[in-house]
Amino acid sequence: MRGELEQLFFHAIDLVNEDLPPDIRVARSRETIITGPARELDSLGIVVLLGAVEEGIQAKYGYPLDIGESCFDDPAFSVAGTVGALMDWVAAKLDAEAAS
Repeated sequence: MRGELEQLFFHAIDLVNEDLPPDIRVARSRETIITGPARELDSLGIVVLLGAVEEGIQAKYGYPLDIGESCFDDPAFSVAGTVGALMDWVAAKLDAEAAS
């Protein structure tokens, strides 16, 4: 599942990058910072990224995950604030859903 999630996230980054000039596009990397003062996305970019990830998860796994505020309030994600940390947070939520 981790590889599928990575592709889903990188597709979401591609969608964000479609609206950005080439010199400020976001890297398709787990290390890309998406929160905090060093973030690589503005607030609209974060909304587009999260929306694309939510839609992708719904389509792929049939699970309506609302990332929104819940991930930013969770220390497991908010400490790192990277694409990789968000991937791990989403994977944990999907694993918990599958186990229930």
